[in-house]
Amino acid sequence: MDQSEAERIVLDVLESIRRAVAGFPVAERAVWVATNPFNDDTFRVDLLAERAAVKALENLGFDGLLVSEESGRIRMGEGGSVVVLDPLDGSRNAIKGIPFYSSSIAVAEGPEFRNIVAAGVMDLVRGVMIYSRGGQVYINGKAASPSRTTALERAYVSILLKLKELLNPDEYGARALRVLKRVGYPRLFGSAALETAYVAVGLLDAFVDLVPRLRVFDVAPSLYLVKTAGGCVRVVSPPTLDDLPLTGEKRIAFIAAGNEGLCEEIYRLMRPF
Repeated sequence: MDQSEAERIVLDVLESIRRAVAGFPVAERAVWVATNPFNDDTFRVDLLAERAAVKALENLGFDGLLVSEESGRIRMGEGGSVVVLDPLDGSRNAIKGIPFYSSSIAVAEGPEFRNIVAAGVMDLVRGVMIYSRGGQVYINGKAASPSRTTALERAYVSILLKLKELLNPDEYGARALRVLKRVGYPRLFGSAALETAYVAVGLLDAFVDLVPRLRVFDVAPSLYLVKTAGGCVRVVSPPTLDDLPLTGEKRIAFIAAGNEGLCEEIYRLMRPF
């Protein structure tokens, strides 16, 4: 698969999902369908998004393995290419009608993160697309770059955490509080894929996951965008990113920041005592 073909897959699949989800009534989105292979609930809107993606891949003649949050591994030919897909990230927002949810996709020539050649994330509410092309990252056709903010006191940082983690200082709470006390503008919108992609284009200064909670397909596309844009990704658990299997169920904790200085400052605050 050449670069242009991989980039076309990204754009076509994301646009197909956006069209499928756009007119779907909120009242029908929350109908429970099944428990997916990763023990998460699959709602009707999740399945609709995945089906749109699969159909788009079939129309493009994709030959390889699709790894999707809803169905797990789907073999679509004998080729060695891998597509990693989260059809709908922020499902809980979508089923409540909260206008912040997304789709993300990465195309790779092999089974590890280092093999990714193209990726993209689509804001399914506004139709904003963040994607890679020719070694650059774009937002709706305009070249973009990460933030240069290095001071936490001035930074807009999304932090993925739960209240109970703040109340348990023996584990993650103390580290979370150390970061939160320094961050000027903490945020959490409910779609890790889109929030991490925002780091790639400078809309957020950083995204932090303190706990190994997000799976590879949840954030691999967005992390690729951050790295491609020239931002900093620091994986806390496991310690390496390039070797991360795209086809597994590994959960990761990481920092994605617009620059090395901010990334290292956050890491210094959240690392184990």
